[in-house]
Amino acid sequence: TDRHIPTWMAARLARAIGESARTWIVPGGEHNRERDADPDEFDARLRDFLESRVEPACARHDDASMASAA
Repeated sequence: TDRHIPTWMAARLARAIGESARTWIVPGGEHNRERDADPDEFDARLRDFLESRVEPACARHDDASMASAA
């Protein structure tokens, strides 16, 4: 349980963000120590999140580079 940021705040933020929000309340996780509760799941979720953001950004960068080179 996070003693600093209650789960209702995460739910409120997710509602404000809308359909694209992904919330994971880590069972046994503590504030800034969520990875300790489930390192494998934490790493997998973090990797998936980063890959979903970085790859599209790289593709946009590559497209812009190709356009300026032409």
